[in-house]
Amino acid sequence: MKKLIEAESGTKNVSAINKKFKEAGYKKIGSGADSTVWAKDEGSVIKMLMPEDSNSMAEKVFLEFYNFVRSNPNLPNLPKFLESAQTMNINGKNYTFVAMERLQHLKRGSIDEAMVWILSDFAIKKMSWEAVLKDLANPKTWEYWDGPPSVEKILQIVQTMDEKVSSRYSILYKLMTLLYHTGRINKLDWDLHTENVMKRADGSLVVIDPWFALSEF
Repeated sequence: MKKLIEAESGTKNVSAINKKFKEAGYKKIGSGADSTVWAKDEGSVIKMLMPEDSNSMAEKVFLEFYNFVRSNPNLPNLPKFLESAQTMNINGKNYTFVAMERLQHLKRGSIDEAMVWILSDFAIKKMSWEAVLKDLANPKTWEYWDGPPSVEKILQIVQTMDEKVSSRYSILYKLMTLLYHTGRINKLDWDLHTENVMKRADGSLVVIDPWFALSEF
């Protein structure tokens, strides 16, 4: 089982960071497994990396992903980082933060949520999209899905999917496959689930944090 790395909380440094952001007009809009997220407009956020365990690989793994994104600017479905990662020194300890585009969570019970859930598993297998599409129309593929949407609704959508929608998920699936196997080459494990994919206003799905360190158990 993956060890859950919580964001640092309740320390003097956290209080100092909170004060700095609030004085600059930011509001905390979320706290992830190893980070907090701050925003003061609709276009961007600041992700502050602050794992509770200072010896954790969580920050290094996220920066691996950050570097992958910066090295592949033309790949779709990756987040837009707006500037280089920076550090903030608080009481002698460095905290890394990065500005990135502001995204929205997937809607609960949506077909996007279901597709992210299942395509994350298919990415491991290196199947062609044509083979994946065939399996998506098989009720057995969804036997562990507890919805919503219902399996019946998912099958109806998959079986009537037009070329534009199919292409949208195909591109996402191919990126997931690349990320999975890139992670394995670098001894990183797969952590792509429905909380680690978000959405732009135009409906594009964006992978935000697909890996964790194999040593974190």
